[in-house]
Amino acid sequence: MPYKTWQGARFFHERRHQIPAPGFFMNLEPDNCWVGGGLWNPEQDVLNRIRAFLVDNPGAWKAATRSKAFRTHLAFRGETLKRHPRGYEPDHELIEDLKRKDIVAGTSFDEALACSDELLPLVVATFQRVAPMVDYLCAVQELEF
Repeated sequence: MPYKTWQGARFFHERRHQIPAPGFFMNLEPDNCWVGGGLWNPEQDVLNRIRAFLVDNPGAWKAATRSKAFRTHLAFRGETLKRHPRGYEPDHELIEDLKRKDIVAGTSFDEALACSDELLPLVVATFQRVAPMVDYLCAVQELEF
């Protein structure tokens, strides 16, 4: 049995070594093929900044994550808190987003697609759909997109 049964690709922001920066990802694994973008497992201070930015800039977040293209083709992934984070009202309009510990969205696909000519168009389309959210996360960190 092979030790590593998956392969991934990450497309990082150019300043990733200086500051936690969002990026684009692809994972190829039996029964777990996925492509998307965002900020996976940010440190607590970065997560706190994201949450504060969400509260201060809800319109831009909604524009980035509530579009028809986003809702139709992408889904959020990763861990979330079971309860609202301390300091935020449980009935806040963005409470589900404020509860996220990973700010990542993307789409899953099957192994047959991963081995077909359809993979590249799917990756490009997914990156284009998730790009507004990645741009928003860059703004949180005062990074150029």
